[in-house]
Amino acid sequence: MSEFNQLEILFLHKPGSDKAKSLDVLRQALQESFSVEGGAFASDGSFSNSRQIVRLRADRSYTSAQDMEVRARELAPEDQFPWQRIGVVPVGHTQTLFC
Repeated sequence: MSEFNQLEILFLHKPGSDKAKSLDVLRQALQESFSVEGGAFASDGSFSNSRQIVRLRADRSYTSAQDMEVRARELAPEDQFPWQRIGVVPVGHTQTLFC
């Protein structure tokens, strides 16, 4: 059974918001159990620069992506931090397994 220590998410910024500040607020919320690494912005025209790929690195390993996401949601509730899980990264790897 694989173990995972990173979630890759699609973080949804509020239109017109300060994106760096929004990411800092997410970092503060998750700092107890995760580090946050901002990545590229995903755009398809209408949502240009409002969706950002972000990697959450856990301070421990999890046996499932769901368990890791539950922990992240305990710290950063969905109503305050809108994001969707894209995938998960196994311990010792760098590539995302999409799920």
